[in-house]
Amino acid sequence: MNACSSGVRTLWGVLLIVFLSRLPFLTPGFGTDDDGWRVALTAQRLAHTGMYKPSRLPGYPVQEYLSALLIDKGAMAINLLSTGMTLLATACFVLILMRLRCQEPYLPALAFAFTPIIYIASVSAMDYMWAMAFLLLGLWMGIAHRPVLAGLALGLATGCRLTSAVFIIPFLILLYQKENVRGSLIRMLELLTLAGITAALAYSPLYARYGWRFLRHAEAAEPSLIVIGQATIGILGGLGTVAVAALLLWRGISTLRGHALAREQTAFPEPFSRPLSLSFWTASLLTLLLYLRLPHEAAYLIPALPFLLIGLGTLLSRVHFCWLCLSLIASPFVLGIPSPLTTSFVKPSPVAIVLNFDLTRLGGKEVFWIDLLQGPLLLDYQKRLRWDELMRRTVERAGELPPRSLILCDAFRPGVLYYNRGRYPETMFVENFSRQDLRTWLQSGYVVYAMPGVRERVLRGHGFDIYEAGAIPLMGKEANEE
Repeated sequence: MNACSSGVRTLWGVLLIVFLSRLPFLTPGFGTDDDGWRVALTAQRLAHTGMYKPSRLPGYPVQEYLSALLIDKGAMAINLLSTGMTLLATACFVLILMRLRCQEPYLPALAFAFTPIIYIASVSAMDYMWAMAFLLLGLWMGIAHRPVLAGLALGLATGCRLTSAVFIIPFLILLYQKENVRGSLIRMLELLTLAGITAALAYSPLYARYGWRFLRHAEAAEPSLIVIGQATIGILGGLGTVAVAALLLWRGISTLRGHALAREQTAFPEPFSRPLSLSFWTASLLTLLLYLRLPHEAAYLIPALPFLLIGLGTLLSRVHFCWLCLSLIASPFVLGIPSPLTTSFVKPSPVAIVLNFDLTRLGGKEVFWIDLLQGPLLLDYQKRLRWDELMRRTVERAGELPPRSLILCDAFRPGVLYYNRGRYPETMFVENFSRQDLRTWLQSGYVVYAMPGVRERVLRGHGFDIYEAGAIPLMGKEANEE
């Protein structure tokens, strides 16, 4: 009883640490991903008009409907929902680690919650931690052979992110028992039924509006350098990536020298069952394949992170695994390497190591840096402050422009519309456009302005310079170079 009470207190202590660590980063705005601002617009429209128009297809109905209940409380309330989901995910991960007989379940749980991509997602309006929370809840229920609850959790995860549906395969594997095939089939059917009904109910408004067309999604290729960078530094941060690489290299060299590591020396001294191992490997592989199919965001790999930590816990010694977890906990705050587009909105610290590379082909600047004092979270927060300022200033500036003016906003448009709140026509703010569109507007007598940062994004995405094509910096050259 005392051990159980101590475990409960420790779990609450972990959750308190995670919660308090998020409070300084819950504002301003809804994050640095324009899709988070789209969620806010969807929730705002749903709350005020009752009309559900998804933030983007295929839709994220569970998150969007629940966000509508709190949208009038402001950005902090919506971001707190993501923090709450992160707390649920962390708690479920602790319980999973305990069922796997992990010797230090709370340290890898903290490492999970503090991994840079998780930290950043947990303080924004994005849906990643919503899906992750329900997936880990479903995984916990699946390990406990509670198919109804596992199916309900998987259905909710699918209602947050449709791609979560692929986890039906590893969940079904978890429920299979060779010695009880009939019982396994019944549990699988229960899981499929509950998951299917829950997901179908979640997406029924989208099907009613779009038919099967709601399954459409964006397609875009990414350079190999970006794909690899997102899958490593984008997930783990600079320090986390270095720690994983160094410890795996050390383990490999030790193995080649004949220093084998007994299972008892790892964080998971007891071997996993075959269905459990197969389920974990399948979940990791499916997540990786989905990412490679559409490598737009590093956060698409978030569902694989718990399995990565478990896998590393079985490969490394307990001491090395603890060092790895501590590195991941520190990674959000140190050794930041901004992406080419991020450099337009953040500034290096005085001790940053500036590197000169020609990255203009990626749409970025020719200079980027390794920042010893600003990790991914702090760089993202600096970018977040800048984004929020630019969106607000764009709406203020819109009222000072001459008639027949357009403002090129690109990915900033959702945030601009959120702050605009109907003051000026939405058609004044342009998101998607081509070189020909810009030429046509100028020939038709429009004055075309561009928000700071739009030039770099268009260079990367479409390969032409909007200023050379005739657009004017909205806030002056000095504002664009801040």
